[in-house]
Amino acid sequence: MKKLSFIVCFLFLISSAFAQKKEEKKLPQIKWGEISRQDREMTIYPLDSSADAVVLDSYGTIELFSSSPPSILYSKHKRVKILKKSAFESQGAVIIEYFRPDAEHAEKFDKLRAQVIYKNGTVRPLKNVEFVDEKFDETHSLKKILFPALEEGCILEYEYQISSAFNGIFYHNWYFQEDIPTRYSFFKFSAPRTYGIVWGQHGSHPIKPLIDMDDFTNPYSFVNFNTRLFCADSVPSIKSDAYMATLKDYITSYYLQLSDYSTSDGKEKSFLKDWSGFTNDLYSLSFGNFTHKKNYIEAWNDLKKFENFETVSNDSLKIEIIYRFVKSRMDWNGEKSFFPQESLNKAYLQKKGNSADLNMLLIALLNEAGLKSFPLILSTRSHGKPIEEYPIIDQYNYLLSYTELNGRAILLDATDSLYTINMPRIDALNRRGVVLDKKKPHWIDIIPQTGITNRILTLEFDKNNNMSGNLQSRYKSYDALTERHNSLTQEKFDETIKKYFSDAQIDVKIDSASYINLKALDEPFNSAVYFKINDAVNVVGDIVYINPTVLFDYAKNPFKQKERKYPVDIPYPERKQFSVILKIPEGYEITDLPKSLKLTLIDDAATFQYAVSTTGQQVQYNIKLNINRLQYSAENYKPLKDFFDQVAAKVNEPIVLKKK
Repeated sequence: MKKLSFIVCFLFLISSAFAQKKEEKKLPQIKWGEISRQDREMTIYPLDSSADAVVLDSYGTIELFSSSPPSILYSKHKRVKILKKSAFESQGAVIIEYFRPDAEHAEKFDKLRAQVIYKNGTVRPLKNVEFVDEKFDETHSLKKILFPALEEGCILEYEYQISSAFNGIFYHNWYFQEDIPTRYSFFKFSAPRTYGIVWGQHGSHPIKPLIDMDDFTNPYSFVNFNTRLFCADSVPSIKSDAYMATLKDYITSYYLQLSDYSTSDGKEKSFLKDWSGFTNDLYSLSFGNFTHKKNYIEAWNDLKKFENFETVSNDSLKIEIIYRFVKSRMDWNGEKSFFPQESLNKAYLQKKGNSADLNMLLIALLNEAGLKSFPLILSTRSHGKPIEEYPIIDQYNYLLSYTELNGRAILLDATDSLYTINMPRIDALNRRGVVLDKKKPHWIDIIPQTGITNRILTLEFDKNNNMSGNLQSRYKSYDALTERHNSLTQEKFDETIKKYFSDAQIDVKIDSASYINLKALDEPFNSAVYFKINDAVNVVGDIVYINPTVLFDYAKNPFKQKERKYPVDIPYPERKQFSVILKIPEGYEITDLPKSLKLTLIDDAATFQYAVSTTGQQVQYNIKLNINRLQYSAENYKPLKDFFDQVAAKVNEPIVLKKK
């Protein structure tokens, strides 16, 4: 993995060595509707013949203006070539997220137009009804551009500008890379000399400082503003893969953050504070409001009557009761945030809130009960890994309750009634988070629990090649959480069992399926399935082939690609144990039995044990797989893939029997 490139305080207050005004050279540009014949007639993108579409040109600008109040203008002009019908759905709608007009940081479209250009040069401008607005959440809307009448070979072109007051945060960063290849991407940033900017780069594709299309030697061009010009060409597509937290961590892109600025009277003010300043500001401007008892008094009064809480003196038990109380009284509305949207009393009385509403209520009640609890903010796996050096506020989108008891960290997440102590949602397992302690804010490692699955499969088959059996399963921690979600109703549980067998390409008839401990969260989640399989064995003359271990969770390798450019990021450790007892009827003898095998990957990063033995007419398997390490670099992808190739090959080996 190429580490995140981060350039601290890349100030647009330029040094004296570069302060001389330079002549602006001609900059690359595209004009609306002017498409070359070569682009119209393109049928294959030469650098990726498999691509069903390609970004021909993508031009973006971010401009700051020192007006009163300061303002910001985002603009984008883009062309996409459709090469195959398979791209109609993925490229036929463009979605732009922006702040609603009634939001605190309102944005407006100053320009918006789009058109379809066909191979013969015909142009179809989009009509007003093909620009659709939809509410996304309480502060954001989605502007959808719906391209009609697509054909292979057509070009989609659109352009827009979004303006707003500037509050120090850049809400639209520039992405040079997409899920289709990009021929050329150009980005321009300009700001008054009085602004200091922190900027950084994600991704590994080269980005070139640009003067014009033919000259990359001079890194900067200076005009009235401090202007920076960058481009990337021949950018390959990037697609999600198994065990990848989010593409955002690897897409080649720039992000920006205001560092400091000078006022009209020449005074310098810092915008980007250290973690202590950031934490104190949060408490004084927002979080502090939720620490006053009047803001959670309704919940506190009810808590005192819950499970004899007032009589409890044990701190561990207090934590458990408060956690159960909030989970039983509040529902999550599906919104992730580290800012509460409602007063805690209001959210409590409505019995619903965003993730911060629920978990901040936990924090308030824990503190009221005499337990020191703090907000822990983080960026979820789907949101991307944050920069730890500076508190760039829009990098964080989730809040947990953090409490220390007897030197042990306790994390609580009340957004799901099935969560247990120290088991936040899987999306929150993004390695690190910040404890917002006013005295000493600090980063901590978020260490996930291990998901555990133990299965025992008992099988026997008859002389008609039919099989009957039962499957006993026992799950703990995150594996139990997944199975509990799959078993909220008997119907969902039955569907999960059928899928489990069908994924192994087994046509099964379920006689009965049951589970226990759905809500007993301190206990393992257990299930039992009794079934029959007709024509369960493969018969060739007098030879019978049976493979009961295809039901093992890793009978198929989850890592399909021959090569991988991005690291593997597994959310939590795994322990899989699978035992099989196969009863063979009289009249058959074993002619070929799989050999036992032990595998170890890179310093015990993963281990695999496969043992098989026989006693009379009974064959017993014992399979164990442990995944201990959670992150693997792209360089270590091949041994990881090879390891799981060997696992899959072994568990797919059949027993060979012969009729006596």
